[in-house]
Parts: sequence; structure tokens; C-alpha cells
Amino acid sequence: MKKAWFGRKKLGWGWGLPQRWEGWVLLTLYILTIIVLSMTISSQFLLLLLVALITLVFFVLLWITSGKPQKGTWWND
Repeated sequence: MKKAWFGRKKLGWGWGLPQRWEGWVLLTLYILTIIVLSMTISSQFLLLLLVALITLVFFVLLWITSGKPQKGTWWND
């Protein structure tokens, strides 16, 4: 099995920072896309809709490339 693009978080549930260059590219593209959209789209409703859609795609790609989010780790574990 290929190594996951995103690692486990130290605290909390979900994925942590990217562990491979592909993860860094994905995260950078996600952030840049939201920045460009926020500078070019004047309709707040359309912007919110597009950001929600892009975020959904981002999480699907996270799931595909890194697997199911890890079980939560808390201070008292």
C-alpha cells in the first residue's frame, strides 16, 4: 500500500499535516483556489457555494489518498 499523503493528528480527530509532497501540492492548490475565488467572485452566496463544493472535493481527496480519518487522540488518552 502507498504511504498516506496526510498523517495523523497529534490531538483530535482527522488528518494532520501533509507527509508527502503530493499532500503539500493538494493543500496549496486548495488554499490558492479559495484565495483566487474570494478575490474574483463578488456574490457572497456563489462564493460560499463554491468554497463548500471545493472543500467537499478536498475532503474526498483526503479520504482517497490517506484513508479513513484516524481515531481521536485526546489529552487523557
